[in-house]
Amino acid sequence: MRPWQFLCLAAAFGLAVECEVVKCEGKKAETNKIGELIKSLGHDKFPRREAASKELEAVGAPALAALRKAASADDPEVQRRAQAILEKIGRRIPFDGTDLSMWTTRDGKPAGWNVEKGYIEVVPGQGDIRTKCVYGDCKLHVEFWVPWEEEKPARQGGNSGIYLQGRYEIQILDSCGDPKPTVHDCGALYGQIAPSRNACKPAEQWQTFDITFRAPRLNRQGNVMADGRLTVVHNGVTVIRNGRFRQACLQGLDDRPGGPGPILLQDHGARVRFRNIRVIEK
Repeated sequence: MRPWQFLCLAAAFGLAVECEVVKCEGKKAETNKIGELIKSLGHDKFPRREAASKELEAVGAPALAALRKAASADDPEVQRRAQAILEKIGRRIPFDGTDLSMWTTRDGKPAGWNVEKGYIEVVPGQGDIRTKCVYGDCKLHVEFWVPWEEEKPARQGGNSGIYLQGRYEIQILDSCGDPKPTVHDCGALYGQIAPSRNACKPAEQWQTFDITFRAPRLNRQGNVMADGRLTVVHNGVTVIRNGRFRQACLQGLDDRPGGPGPILLQDHGARVRFRNIRVIEK
């Protein structure tokens, strides 16, 4: 190695170490700030408590671990405020990569899927899981990963789904390479709207859905007076653009159109993974 190459390598190494130190110091400062805000939830002055609540809500995911601990604090005011903030953040971030505290089974029991390395993995046979929160019109971002299932026939591996309002399923499937996707392929509104093109990656790669959802509108008698609307962007490609629908999909929580409902993740026997689930309510 020539002298100048050694110097460049040493400089690069020094810069990398410096960046790690800065990163660690920044994380420590954030942790300290969150700790101080948690303490302020029990401050004797109401404006201070209110300000701390708003700041913690704005911090979002990094504050969740401390808030969960504070939700069982001895001080009832700290406990009440921590629980309220958890619910608000949980509406936006139903899964933060650490636990399933914002999820249950269909019948309200603790969710039994695996959580590891920042993702949820289906445990076949445990059944579907759903958010505790319910939503109306919204935008949903979710990343998913389908396993390679060699023993399954073509277009049957990696089966799962994401249900909006617990009723409208966006299909998940190992559909990579299929030139003409149908209403049963990945990215479809199951049984109703087929993707306009195949945007699937091969199995065992992370993929993204960005879904814009508008529920059907009902009249006073409970009948649909305006169709629902749906846009699905799969791996950056719009595969459904403002598609119209009015009826619920099969295997949802109920077949009533419209009305708030949870996000439901389907157990269809494949070890599908999910991460970075984010909701923006409209």
